[in-house]
Amino acid sequence: MSAAISTPQYTGGLSIVRESSSQRRARAAQQGWVRRRNIPSLLDIAYDRLRYLIATVDPRIARLYAAEVGAETLPAWEAVYPWDRLPHAALDVAERFAEGKATDKERQAARLLMAAACDRLETGVRMMNVREPQGKAWAACSALGFPLWKRKCPMLAHTLYWVREVTDPSGEMLAHYSKHVAGIERAITNYGRSAR
Repeated sequence: MSAAISTPQYTGGLSIVRESSSQRRARAAQQGWVRRRNIPSLLDIAYDRLRYLIATVDPRIARLYAAEVGAETLPAWEAVYPWDRLPHAALDVAERFAEGKATDKERQAARLLMAAACDRLETGVRMMNVREPQGKAWAACSALGFPLWKRKCPMLAHTLYWVREVTDPSGEMLAHYSKHVAGIERAITNYGRSAR
């Protein structure tokens, strides 16, 4: 007498039937719990690209680009302190240092002067909104001082942050990241061709 061999069937609880991966996916889709894959958003892609560029760009190009975007904050500074030419001198030193025409002592002196200017402003702005003219001038001072830092990655990242705080504090982050990705890539093309 032959005995019928019964195979265990899926009963909705714990499955004891071996399923192939395609069968598992089909069952998951039927039951409505399709596994979500980690698909990066455009914001993630733009942020990662910006981080990659900041980490890999030549220090000279990074410093020149930081000075270029830092110059966008000059109107915010000049709206409050039109007589103070310190940020212009700081940007000039940052550009000359990037080109190898200024010494490290000049860079350090300009950095300390910008840090002192920021500290002087910070005492009055500590509780003020950055969207106010005085607060924007303080943020501009920060954006203009960071191109004088020695280390490339924090120098460029902090400059881009403070430029955003001055120029478009409530703007879309994707637009901000994309703008600077394109700007750094353009700077690599433009400044990379010029003689050192």
